[in-house]
Amino acid sequence: MVLLFRDIVSGMEQRVIDLALSVSADGRAGARRASLGASSTLEGDFGLGSLERAELRVRLEDAFGCRLPDQPFMAARSIGDLVALIQGAGRGDAVPLAAAVAPQVRALSHAGQARTLLEALALNAEATPEARAISFLKEGREEQTVTFRGLFEAVRRVAGGLQIQPGDRVGLMLPTGLGFVAAFFGTMAAGGVPVPMYPPVRPDQIQAFVERQSGILANAGARILVTFPAVTKVAPWLRARVPELREVAVVDDLLTASPVGTLPEPRTDDFAFIQYTSGSTGTPRGVVLSHANLLANIRAFGEVLPLQPDDVLVSWLPLYHDMGLIGMLLTPLFHGLPLVLMGPEDFLMRPSRWLRAFHEYGGSVTAAPNFAYELCARKVPDAEIVGLNLARWRVAINGAE
Repeated sequence: MVLLFRDIVSGMEQRVIDLALSVSADGRAGARRASLGASSTLEGDFGLGSLERAELRVRLEDAFGCRLPDQPFMAARSIGDLVALIQGAGRGDAVPLAAAVAPQVRALSHAGQARTLLEALALNAEATPEARAISFLKEGREEQTVTFRGLFEAVRRVAGGLQIQPGDRVGLMLPTGLGFVAAFFGTMAAGGVPVPMYPPVRPDQIQAFVERQSGILANAGARILVTFPAVTKVAPWLRARVPELREVAVVDDLLTASPVGTLPEPRTDDFAFIQYTSGSTGTPRGVVLSHANLLANIRAFGEVLPLQPDDVLVSWLPLYHDMGLIGMLLTPLFHGLPLVLMGPEDFLMRPSRWLRAFHEYGGSVTAAPNFAYELCARKVPDAEIVGLNLARWRVAINGAE
């Protein structure tokens, strides 16, 4: 009997459907099995959210003996997309171990007397200019590392590119990366108030996503939205919905601007930033945080652990929520400690990357919700963690649900 290519594809399609049903969050999906096919959508027909997608990826890779790349997998909308991705997947994209990065041993915090976050960053850039501030990871590989001096220079460039008045609100709709960090502090350096926002992940849903987020921009009275190029396509629509919004700026353009000269001297009771709730149970609400609020929290965080001069923090937490932003980004920058940072999508797609980062960079402190620890304990294949040394990991903060 001749086995035709279409028969192979059909069999693969049914197997992918079975695996998608096995992780589906929609209890009704199984009842519709007969109508499911290549065009069935992962979100609409199977009810797959981020966690279900991550689980499906593990099962697909195990079933078909392949490695599915992050971005195409995240962009897949249908069963047919997954079949095509599996057919084209290679087997050899394992991430090589980087040379272990020796911990930086130096005095903890040159910014102990700082009155504001911006002043703390400036003091650390002056005291330890060549010390590693942040290593940004993408799909398990080091994409970029910036020193405290390099980070502060990026902040001054963003501040120079922003044309704002003191107190102006600036929306930040950016993925994890240097652009977000530079825009967050750059807004402060220009005299404004940053408003971090959840960034769109899937390119095919940008307009629908921005429609949902426009309420935050309007509520905050944002004058500028700093984002990435794809979002600028919906700028006219945004301006119509957010009356005070006068500009949608691309962060890469701001990073090439001439650096600002004189930095403002905000008071400790000035607004540092506005944090919005997730909106998962209602309309997002903004909470105004002052520099005094933040520095009290960050200093207490460092004392209670306590943080040590050779600590290296490792995080994948989103930068628009308090634990990711305050606990895992602003805390090490204030205390002058190195941070290893990846996006939440990188962790969800392959949780072992979080563990690998501890091994490669000598990580010692992290924070995560309890589901993340459970994912690592139950779902990470043994083959992905062979040889990892987690001996320096001494603090695991659990932000329980």
